[in-house]
Order: sequence, then C-alpha cells, then structure tokens
Amino acid sequence: MTRTILNKLVVYRRSNGHITFREALYNEDGDLALIGITPAYPRGLSLNDLEADLEEFSAALDRTVINEDDIEVDDDVELDDFDIDGELAN
Repeated sequence: MTRTILNKLVVYRRSNGHITFREALYNEDGDLALIGITPAYPRGLSLNDLEADLEEFSAALDRTVINEDDIEVDDDVELDDFDIDGELAN
C-alpha cells in the first residue's frame, strides 16, 4: 500500500528543550507521518535559492511546534511505503 504525503519544515522541540527545524512528512489526512532525525538547515546553489529556502524556514515558525514528548516512534516504517507528493525548496 502506498501513502501520499507532503513535505514541510516544522519547528521541533526536544525533551531537553532544544529547538531545531526538522523536515516532516504529513499524510493525506494532515497527520504527521515521519519526522527527520537530524536538524534541517538553509541551503542552496545561489543567493536566490538561499533566500527562497529562508522563506520556507520563516514559514515554519507559523506552524504548530512538534514536541518530541508528544509523538510516538514507529520503528517498523519502510520508506518504500511512501509516495512523496511535493518537496521542500531545500
């Protein structure tokens, strides 16, 4: 079974209070499906690319903060089960 998902940048708060940006994947119902294990950072091949990426990071500040303590971890997820619909600028 393939699930369609959408990439977004989100603000992620770890249990220790440290806040970073993470790439998150949401399913077609808008529920969090996966979240990146490492922090995301702005990147690009040109200043215009970097500016567009920074706009996405700024937009993430307006989204719901994901708290580490509020999510369940499912170690049985296979990435082949996902059909990525859309992508981040970075």
